Amino acid sequence: MTTAANLYQRMGIGRLQELAATEGEHQDEAARAYVDRLADMELERRLWMRHNRPGWHPSSPGFGDGTGRSSVRHDPLAEEYDRGNIIDSYWHNRAQRSLGKLPERRLAALMIQTAKADHRTQGPFSATHDQIAASVGHYLQLLGWAPGVKALSWFSRGQAIKRAAWEARMEMIMQAKVGVV
Repeated sequence: MTTAANLYQRMGIGRLQELAATEGEHQDEAARAYVDRLADMELERRLWMRHNRPGWHPSSPGFGDGTGRSSVRHDPLAEEYDRGNIIDSYWHNRAQRSLGKLPERRLAALMIQTAKADHRTQGPFSATHDQIAASVGHYLQLLGWAPGVKALSWFSRGQAIKRAAWEARMEMIMQAKVGVV
């Protein structure tokens, strides 16, 4: 990783957005770092944050007489906020809106490519692109898409996933450079 890339990794996303939309020698690399950060945030929202939803009680329902820990009435929403499980981040919402402008096929490919590059992800996304293309419906369900036959014809082989992800990334970089996203 170059020194500039390392600097962009540590930089706040708001500053990255500003640099990406400002002409200069830094614009290309800042735009790439900004788009990568948006893709990472959307992946995080799809894989991890959607599982931390409010309303799951820490005790069995039907109690509440106050005789013990399992029977004390809880406000599950407040508890989830206190634990930090509900993250209503402006930038996560912004990433969702920005990447939502992409055609669905390109968004799917970008999310698959980002999941494969994520160092935290092990298991299903460690498969090759060709293996993912062979059963793309399963992998897209893991990323939050509803089951359906439309996705099954999107990618005939792994190279199609790579190409669509590259196109999505380039489209987002161009939008970041003109300040749209």
